[in-house]
Amino acid sequence: MKQIESEISEQMLDKIISVAYNDASIWDKIRVMMAAKRNKKIKAILDSFKSTASEVHKIQEEVYSNAQPHSLKNEAIEKIELKNNFVIDLLNIVVNKPIISTAAVILLVGMLVVSFLQTRTVEYQYSQTEIESAHQKAKQAFAIIGKVFNDTKITFEEEVLGEKVGAPINEGFDIINLLFKEGDKK
Repeated sequence: MKQIESEISEQMLDKIISVAYNDASIWDKIRVMMAAKRNKKIKAILDSFKSTASEVHKIQEEVYSNAQPHSLKNEAIEKIELKNNFVIDLLNIVVNKPIISTAAVILLVGMLVVSFLQTRTVEYQYSQTEIESAHQKAKQAFAIIGKVFNDTKITFEEEVLGEKVGAPINEGFDIINLLFKEGDKK
């Protein structure tokens, strides 16, 4: 086997092994199968590795078939616990089934757009007495607001500007005038 393998490149041997264990890409499988049809040595090596791979897969199956029931039970419980997690289920749907998540997003956005764009025209029918009553109440409200503004203006001008702001400013000017008068005398 070593002599046959030495005649085949190491790269080709890696591809043959990958094909035998079903780990190769489609292109590598095609290349190896075509080479196996043309070269009997490659065919023999491929068959040899395929039989070895099938024996390896049988060993893995035997390990689980001879396993103790409680260890399999623990593995099954762990798998069930993972499956019951809502977040994992949601992520599984979003990641593994993008069509479903895309459809859900489109449906949600569509519902929001329709709800915002839907125009609801409500027409009210008011009687003439209701209109006159509303007009009278609006006049009264504006009159009250006008009176409040006038009272506020008078209070602001007389008390705030006159006493609170104007008095300290006048005192400051008086002090400055006194200082200038004393400076002229000296």
